[in-house]
Amino acid sequence: MTEPYRSESKPVGVAGIKEELKALWAAEAVEGRVVVRARTHNLIVYTPASRASIDEVIQQVVDLTAARPGRVIVIHDDPESESKLESWVNIYCQVQGNHQLCGESIVLSVGGDQRDEVHSTVLSLLAADLPVSLW
Repeated sequence: MTEPYRSESKPVGVAGIKEELKALWAAEAVEGRVVVRARTHNLIVYTPASRASIDEVIQQVVDLTAARPGRVIVIHDDPESESKLESWVNIYCQVQGNHQLCGESIVLSVGGDQRDEVHSTVLSLLAADLPVSLW
């Protein structure tokens, strides 16, 4: 197996997350590769901003889940920042033979008053009928 790779993270408004993920999947399919969209789980990853950068966290998650992808939601909590809720999406893939096994990640960077409300956003983004794990 080769190393997993991921698409560039695209900034998107929270209301547009699901539509942007659809667009990313469509773009992968257009390029003529066999792409298997795998969802075996929902993984919620919580990390305080002081612990690691968003990019480091996403790369760790991609490395750990590429062979068994799902929907990953990273909550990057910055209690010292002003009130904010920013989001990015990307997909990540592991090449296996003549196809790619791919999952998706959503990053929510929260601060201030939005920290108390992020749970409702996360609940609305979970893939239905799959187990949920918190890391």
